[in-house]
Amino acid sequence: MSIALHSTTGRESLDSLLQRLVSLFEKTFPGRIQSYYLGGSYSDGTAVGDNRSANASDLDLFVIFHDAVNEAEYATFQQLVEECRLISPIQVDAHAYAGETLLQQSATNASQMSFLNMLIRASSQLLYGEDIRAALPAVPFSRYVLDVIESGLFYIGIPRQKRTISYPLPEPLVPPLTYPNAAEEFYGYEVVPARSDAPRGTRVLVGLTAWIATLILALETGQAVGQKSQCVQRCKKSLPDDQRVHLIAAIYDRCKERWGYGLPESGFEREQLRALCWGVLALENDYLRLCRSYLLVQLHQGEVFEQRQAMRVLESVVYSDNEMRAILSALVHADDEVVRSGAAKALQAVERQSS
Repeated sequence: MSIALHSTTGRESLDSLLQRLVSLFEKTFPGRIQSYYLGGSYSDGTAVGDNRSANASDLDLFVIFHDAVNEAEYATFQQLVEECRLISPIQVDAHAYAGETLLQQSATNASQMSFLNMLIRASSQLLYGEDIRAALPAVPFSRYVLDVIESGLFYIGIPRQKRTISYPLPEPLVPPLTYPNAAEEFYGYEVVPARSDAPRGTRVLVGLTAWIATLILALETGQAVGQKSQCVQRCKKSLPDDQRVHLIAAIYDRCKERWGYGLPESGFEREQLRALCWGVLALENDYLRLCRSYLLVQLHQGEVFEQRQAMRVLESVVYSDNEMRAILSALVHADDEVVRSGAAKALQAVERQSS
């Protein structure tokens, strides 16, 4: 089956890989897939590396099925992705989504759908199939912000989790945070969770600080973005005097663009990276303060969907101050059962932390 892509990455080998992937999915799920979108660094030309190194950019592919994706289809899709990863020269990060979920945002409580909606509309390339971007509905900005908060918490948790990474975090964050490992040269921020034997690098560090920047940009300017490069560029333009932005931009410029997510070799550059990492802890704790303030607003004033998502956030971070205790105590009696049970669980976490 010959696949003609609607857009090109500018790299013949990568386009050939994408054609093979799309052809494989089309043969396996005939008539079931509506659209294929390329996201991430390969969609905007900022990818680094071109091999399977843990410090190379992933190939982000969003596969949109007609209607819902049943369990058997999802399992088969995941199996195909795993098989592709074994033979692909680039790390493949492909995900299957239900078109009906994307097109009915107001009726869904699915995590990360608001961010995915915005990412596809504003920060992706259509590779194959029907272009549904114009049909995607506008989503509440509050739900986009909550998606950003959850993504940031996940990344902040990566260097601090003792077990396999998952979300909600199995070990909730408790502010104020300390360094992941203060005794290490880069304070523990150079972790690579993909493989235990992988060389250390800065992909997690860049992702972590980019999500922090995405929240800062959203709360202070009302702008929504879907790419790390977009976020850094807009932060530098819209918040030129913000010292947090200066640090995030320096991390992005050096760690990704100069060092390609790897660790520098020279003593001088390693000292530069160490200094950058030293400043990240204050950035993380400021992020958690911003999250707390936004969560309180949503718990007080948000719709049920926002309150439910706020409760999911509180599974991964514990705020034990009196104001948070008071609102959670009130929501134990909320009309919505999900909100009630979430508030009870969050209060239990607060009590465990305080005991």
